[in-house]
Amino acid sequence: GRVARAVARHKPNVPVLSFCTDAQVARRLQLHRGITPIMLQSTLDPNASTTSMSKLRAEAIRTARELDFVQPGDRLILVDRTKGKAHDMHEYSHNMKVVTLKDPTL
Repeated sequence: GRVARAVARHKPNVPVLSFCTDAQVARRLQLHRGITPIMLQSTLDPNASTTSMSKLRAEAIRTARELDFVQPGDRLILVDRTKGKAHDMHEYSHNMKVVTLKDPTL
């Protein structure tokens, strides 16, 4: 929820979708202007060291497509937070990925 709040603080003119695995976090994000929290129906634990963020990103994009928030050709900026390794200077790292959705029928 912290990353979504940080992005929404800049009042972008596009929706800020926050994909949550914790219902309490989703409820709290509903109080913030400009954030649309969406419960991610996934068995993947984002805090587990074995979870691949690419799988969580793909699940979030699939959910956004199902809810008609995005269409093929839309450009998305995906921001996530991953737990660092034991030898890293920081406990977490923040990642940003820019993607353009392809048409799934092609």
